[in-house]
Amino acid sequence: MKILGIFIDALNPGFINETDTPFLYRLSNRGENIVSLESVLGFSTTIGATIFTGTYPDRHGIWIEYYYNPNYSPYSKIPLIKLSKPIDYIPIQIIRSGINFLLSKYVYPYYAKKLGYSELAPYNIPYKIITYFDVVTFKHYTEPKAFPVPSLVDVLIENGVSFYYSTHISEATLKNALSSDVSIFYFSKADLVGHIFGVGSKQHRNTLREIDRKVEHLVNTYRRKFGNNFEVLVFSDHGMANVNKKISTISWVKDKELGKKYLIAIESTMMRFWYFDERYKEKIREKLNSLGYGHLLSTKEKKQLRIHFSDNKYGEDIFLVDQGYVLYPSFKSWSIPKAMHGYHPALKEQQAVLISPTISGITEASVVDIMPTILKLLDLEIPKTVEGQPLVG
Repeated sequence: MKILGIFIDALNPGFINETDTPFLYRLSNRGENIVSLESVLGFSTTIGATIFTGTYPDRHGIWIEYYYNPNYSPYSKIPLIKLSKPIDYIPIQIIRSGINFLLSKYVYPYYAKKLGYSELAPYNIPYKIITYFDVVTFKHYTEPKAFPVPSLVDVLIENGVSFYYSTHISEATLKNALSSDVSIFYFSKADLVGHIFGVGSKQHRNTLREIDRKVEHLVNTYRRKFGNNFEVLVFSDHGMANVNKKISTISWVKDKELGKKYLIAIESTMMRFWYFDERYKEKIREKLNSLGYGHLLSTKEKKQLRIHFSDNKYGEDIFLVDQGYVLYPSFKSWSIPKAMHGYHPALKEQQAVLISPTISGITEASVVDIMPTILKLLDLEIPKTVEGQPLVG
């Protein structure tokens, strides 16, 4: 059995309709076979790991790229870090970001390769605290042995099933895909355009139409080659919602106590904290609880979201903003997005999607169900570590 997987970044069930995605709409039996998938809290790094292992972050161990590890930080081994500290004091944010962008693109890839990391870009992390952080040293989720638990790729290799992955369509990639047992094409443009122009914008809708045509081309190519003797699964990692208000984080970044009494890591939709002073911890918690645009995640909620780590390496406290707000500047953004993901995964706009003519009668599932569904279609044994359930058979 041939499997054609099509992974579309930032595709929400609400984006599928007869106007913007006519082929996907027909493929889903005019919307009848659309499965809304609850994603996980986080960004591409953790969701990709979750999809390809069928396990949640607290099981596969990957959450946010940067985590607290002062005993070993790769940045402490880079001489340029000390020389870069004056960048923190440049008063204009766009200039600071511009310098960091150039360093991230042209200088730090050398150090990443030298130190054995997939990436070491400093982005907008203040240089006065960067040596407190380590970076998740993970392989790409399509590489073997990328995680401490078996991945889809590991199971396929173990069973002698050929696998192919591509981010674009060409004569060469189609040839490789058609000759492989399982092929996955990944399209990221909807995520990028959504961030820049917003959900529902002319540019976003045009991008959805462009991707829809690519999906149609892939499926029709498989139909010409294999008839009906293949399975197609179109899936995504998360949805996206428009940003209505920017929250400045400059006061946090410029705080004189940062790096002395506490640490902070700022993502677009959350702030993570570590503390060196118990009294200051209470002061920060009081401040966070007084803000009207988010809330501190309790231990119970972190466990429910499957992002609770007993060593607190990803943060002792996590402040999650409400949907529609965005934190700027964040450690990994160069500009203010017009739409974001990474809000609470239970929200409708944050849901991912799964479409397959084979799957019917199911309207809700989880991103952890994608991997076991593929394995079930191939009649392969599902690893005991997998927490998702196959949606077929």
